[in-house]
Parts: sequence; structure tokens; C-alpha cells
Amino acid sequence: MTSEGEPVSLSRLETGPQALFLSTLASISEALQVVLDDLLDPESERPEPSLGSQETELLRLFEGIVPDRRKMLLKLARELSS
Repeated sequence: MTSEGEPVSLSRLETGPQALFLSTLASISEALQVVLDDLLDPESERPEPSLGSQETELLRLFEGIVPDRRKMLLKLARELSS
């Protein structure tokens, strides 16, 4: 996305061939739901996302699963969410 509204690949923005307009940064920060300062200052502290009790339990349980079963669980979760 540029200030003119054209789509621009993120890789072109990351590698530098595409000039970055302030309006593009503003659109990115809005899409990510962060303030513009967060994009411009990589050292700024990020708030931890708040998780509900079910999400916290899922994360705790997921961390205790062996890697092969994690892959299986992720595949199942992706299937269920589509």
C-alpha cells in the first residue's frame, strides 16, 4: 500500500527499493493497531497481549506437548478455524 493506495509488497518496503511515505506507515500502524512511534522506535516497550483463562490454559497445555504432536495440533486447529 502506498499513499496512492497501490499495493506494495512488504519485501520491497523491507529491502529498500520502494520509498516509504508517512501515510503508508500510518496505514501500517493502523492495520497493526499500534501507534506510529512503535514502528519508528524498535526499542519501545510492547504491552503483553491479555489472554483469557481459556487461551492461557491452551498455551500452557501446548507448551507441554512434544514437537510432533504440536504439529498435529496446529494442523487440527487450522482446520477447525477455517
